[in-house]
Amino acid sequence: MKNAMHAKVDALMKEDGLDVIVALGNTPENPNFWYLAGAQKLEAAVLIWKRGSKKLLIAGDMERDCAAETGLDWIVRSATPAMKLAKQAKKPGDYTLAYIAWALKKQRAKGKVAVYGSDGVETAVSWLPRLKRTLKEVGCELVVETAPVVERARVAKNAEEVVFIRKAGVGTKAAFDAIRKTISRCRAKGKILYKKNGEALTIADLKSEADVAPARHGLAHGHGSIWAQGEDGVCPHHAGTNTLKGEP
Repeated sequence: MKNAMHAKVDALMKEDGLDVIVALGNTPENPNFWYLAGAQKLEAAVLIWKRGSKKLLIAGDMERDCAAETGLDWIVRSATPAMKLAKQAKKPGDYTLAYIAWALKKQRAKGKVAVYGSDGVETAVSWLPRLKRTLKEVGCELVVETAPVVERARVAKNAEEVVFIRKAGVGTKAAFDAIRKTISRCRAKGKILYKKNGEALTIADLKSEADVAPARHGLAHGHGSIWAQGEDGVCPHHAGTNTLKGEP
């Protein structure tokens, strides 16, 4: 049975004249890789996505079950020359570039290539000349996309994805409801809220509620939660101080 998501990505690649996608890194930190890997958690993985052809995923040896769940052809990292390439590396970046080149050659990938990484290799200016040279050596041409194919593919949602989005909405609302109820059960004394047991309410308490409530709906925070107040609240993305000011 043909995978609808695979077909969607391949169609957009054809539209843009793109032949290959290389995805790198940890899937939770790389939304595009997460999408291509079917929402499976993988660490330090590599995916060679040839348009209209078989895809090759290289996963860690401890992630065999997750790799199998992606529906992609896969091999474990120990079956590749990863260790050999790492030992040959003389400066930062050498290993990553050499590994990309090896993976492309293994898949006999040629043509225009876009790279999606969680370590900055696809956008960092200092990387681009080296990456461009590396790809050229194996018969490929680096493409820095202005409208990334995978991001465009992610915009359109199928029925299954809509179900998951609604589920995430329910779990997120549950977190806010838990916070509201926790605060409403406290009593104020000066500038501090106290719980029924007499202990002061802390941001750590609220974070716990924000983690537990979604978990009851089968959800988890991939990057933690932000619950900040007062002077912490005016700093964008401040995670919040877990204890009361002045406490260890």
